[in-house]
Amino acid sequence: MKKILSSIGFYLILMLIILVDLFPLYWMICSSFKTYDELFNPKILFPTKLAIENYLNAIFGFEGSFFIQMKNSIILAVGTASLAMFIAIPSGYALARLTFRWKKLFMRSILFTYVVPSTFLVVPYFGYARQDSMFQPYEAISAKVISDI
Repeated sequence: MKKILSSIGFYLILMLIILVDLFPLYWMICSSFKTYDELFNPKILFPTKLAIENYLNAIFGFEGSFFIQMKNSIILAVGTASLAMFIAIPSGYALARLTFRWKKLFMRSILFTYVVPSTFLVVPYFGYARQDSMFQPYEAISAKVISDI
């Protein structure tokens, strides 16, 4: 009997945690189907009519900016990943196979750089980008991502 009560208590707590975790997702989905007036009315919990216009405005709204942003994201992701792999694969192979004088110190310094959060480096990255007039979005973001590898 004690085992059954403890398992019931465990599952009740688990269900409460799941409900708390999933509530923001539910609220986001319900809010996406509300009209503008319903969205800012705290008394309306469920949308009275499904407003599909919100999704149409997000995709086709501002001169088709969704597709432009998607294209930019794909170009940036593929280009940065390709360049990073082009640099990382030979470097990793060299570090694994070759022996040289300060190899342990070098590998520990690489490992130590992963301890520093990359958000600490945002201001220096901005300074370098401004100094080098590198405010073209692809180059600046790619340089930042590749330097984190």
